[in-house]
Amino acid sequence: MRRAALVLSLAATALPLRALGADRQGLTFQEILALPAAPADARVAYGPAPQQFGELWLPKGPGPHPVAIVIHGGCWSAEYGEAHIRPFCAALPREGVAAWCLEYRRVGDEGGGWPGTFADVARGADHLRQIAAAHRLDLGRVISVGHSAGGHLALWLAGRSRLAASDPLRGKEPLALRGVVGLAPIPDLARAASDRVCGDAVPALLDGPPAARPERYAAASPIGLLPLGIPQEIVHGREDTIVPLRLSEAYVAAARAKGDAARLIAVDGAGHFDVIAPTSKAWHRVEDAVEDLAHAPPPTARRDPPVGDRVGRTFLFDYGDLAIRVRYLSESRLEWEQVKGPSAGLKGAEDYEATTVRPGVHFLWWQEKDASVVTQVVDLERRRVHTTWTSPDKKLNAFQGKIVPQR
Repeated sequence: MRRAALVLSLAATALPLRALGADRQGLTFQEILALPAAPADARVAYGPAPQQFGELWLPKGPGPHPVAIVIHGGCWSAEYGEAHIRPFCAALPREGVAAWCLEYRRVGDEGGGWPGTFADVARGADHLRQIAAAHRLDLGRVISVGHSAGGHLALWLAGRSRLAASDPLRGKEPLALRGVVGLAPIPDLARAASDRVCGDAVPALLDGPPAARPERYAAASPIGLLPLGIPQEIVHGREDTIVPLRLSEAYVAAARAKGDAARLIAVDGAGHFDVIAPTSKAWHRVEDAVEDLAHAPPPTARRDPPVGDRVGRTFLFDYGDLAIRVRYLSESRLEWEQVKGPSAGLKGAEDYEATTVRPGVHFLWWQEKDASVVTQVVDLERRRVHTTWTSPDKKLNAFQGKIVPQR
């Protein structure tokens, strides 16, 4: 019985994390609007216009917290505000990431379009400097995240430091970003205008087609600002019928050709809105992209000792409402103790088999006496653990957690 206690407590605990196979894809905009979202912890104005504000969601704990500047989509139109992105923002603090969700003037708002939309996003991002101390935000770990038209603005925000020093949209000292996550973004405005992505929204944003406003397209289009010089994670559904996947494919190819670390994550079966839905099957791909960039150590930081060898080391597996301390005694035996959860203080040991996938990443499995099977992917490099428990009747439960090295 004690051997099964570890995984039974996992299965019995209601974790704020996804369970594989429990979600679906193909969500509509109305379904996104209907998703529940915890209210923001703060609403802060960054300018005098009614659209110039940000909402802030904060993780629990003392901080300082990494921050995602979140920019909503909606074809840059005043018709679509930031309400539909709130469930996305409310989910990020569960991953230890604060969400600074920007509203901004859009086409149809007074002052929206060119250059107001871009000026607002830049001003809102830089306003983090004014609120960081009060809200325990880590300005050394800031990323931008945007969906659709907001994905364009998130990428543009990452590239605005490459604008001419005299360009007012650049600003004197653009806030430095650690990375950018584009969710079904529109990274090439000239091509989007030609392909009529969002209809005539691109010419409306820049007040003319590419032939009439070449300088604006050059300054506003992320593909023209490459290389950005920071990591870029692009997540795009293969079934997206609003923003074609080919735009992201071409952008990532161009970014890599310029020397940027850019990755395209094409999600099978996902549509346009799945990538912002915490209830969708696509969510874990988005979640991983945000975590990888927001929690990554700076390039110059001293990393922990080599993690390829787990033996003799102790780690905390934090699943949210449940936490397990694990010590690897050998290549085939471990000890564990539940330090948080319904059975805190419970201890045990397991004999396991393991395969090293690559240095720092291990696949472990063992079978319980009742014939249930436990598998774990222990990714010590990315500080992540994925545990599955298959019951004797073949029901699968899966849990994702963070790894905190103890010693």
